[in-house]
Amino acid sequence: MSPYPLNPENQLKDYAKDVYRQFLEDRGLKEWRGEMNIGGRKYLVLAKPVYAEQGCMGCHHQAGSEF
Repeated sequence: MSPYPLNPENQLKDYAKDVYRQFLEDRGLKEWRGEMNIGGRKYLVLAKPVYAEQGCMGCHHQAGSEF
C-alpha cells in the first residue's frame, strides 16, 4: 500500500494510515505488530516498511517527499 500509488488498488487503506505514520515518524522502526479491525473482523498484523531507493524514482518521481 502507498499514499501515492501508480495503481489505485494499492491506495493506502484507512486502517493502515496510523501504522504508515509511525514508520514516517520513526525511520528506525523495523516492524509494527498489533491488532487491527478490518471490515468488522479482528486481525493480528505484522507490518514492515519498504522504502523507495533512488532507482525507484524513475517511475515513482511524482510520489511524496517522504520517500
